[in-house]
Amino acid sequence: MTMLIILSLICFSILFQSNSLLMFPQVEFPSDCMRAMCEADSGCVPKGCDEDIHGRYGCGYFRLNIYHYK
Repeated sequence: MTMLIILSLICFSILFQSNSLLMFPQVEFPSDCMRAMCEADSGCVPKGCDEDIHGRYGCGYFRLNIYHYK
């Protein structure tokens, strides 16, 4: 059973070595305004989560946090 899991992981890593399931190599925007916001927030690079100047953690290209949804 352990050998089957190891072989499955090796096959998966070979098949998806250059493509991550959660990362996008290029982001397409419907407008220049959206692209400018992405550049200002994260440089359009998904760097994970980070704290803003107000001490709130935001994630993703637009550094979204819980306050964006309230």
